Amino acid sequence: MNLLEELNKVEANKSEWEVIAPIYKPTEPVNPVVARCLELRGLELDVKDWTLNFSNRLSETEQVEVKSILEGHARDEDKHEAILEHLQNYWGGVEVSSEAKELIKEWVDLPCDSMVKKTFLEAGVFFSILPLLTRYSNHDGYTSRVADWIMIDEQRHVRSARLLMRYFSLKGSKKLLGLVEKTLRFILQTEPTEIQDKWVKRSLSIALSGKCDEFAEESRRVVVGHFDQETNKQVKNGYSY
Repeated sequence: MNLLEELNKVEANKSEWEVIAPIYKPTEPVNPVVARCLELRGLELDVKDWTLNFSNRLSETEQVEVKSILEGHARDEDKHEAILEHLQNYWGGVEVSSEAKELIKEWVDLPCDSMVKKTFLEAGVFFSILPLLTRYSNHDGYTSRVADWIMIDEQRHVRSARLLMRYFSLKGSKKLLGLVEKTLRFILQTEPTEIQDKWVKRSLSIALSGKCDEFAEESRRVVVGHFDQETNKQVKNGYSY
């Protein structure tokens, strides 16, 4: 199976979802872990830039279909940015701290191939941010659905990115892994050290393998109607949870 065939196999699992704004807002204050996850929202557009940067380096004649797939991934990042803006406003308009801005700058400035940096950020950080949003929002309905929708896309992005890394013989670095750890510890700084260590170990493992068992079901399909805004719950088979 060649590169394009492998990428198309990954893309066959693409699920469509819509950017929707919440009708209601939570009555409780935002959890600090959720807030710090949302402070890093700007990295979505950096991932878009890195994706297009790599796509533009491909041969127009030999890789036109691969470029088209990557351009689709870049459009996904626009959707992620839009719905995360809704989520940020939903939780009262989280302000970006100087610490978060400096961390984002570290990711942007790190000298590294754009596809490698994208892969490690998505697998090592986003694959942790999304379940953290659900867990630390106390499984809030809107927050959980936003995390689910984005994760569906991120699974494809990471699988495709790792195929491209292998095809072009690209490798990560200790600096990238160190930045993954620094980012997770920033997000979880108010949590006990043992909890931080657990998530850091998990994130580094995913960054290296690209696999996240908690979200491994490729056949899963997200339906916007499964989120009931009237009750702010996720609804499945007639039951809310």
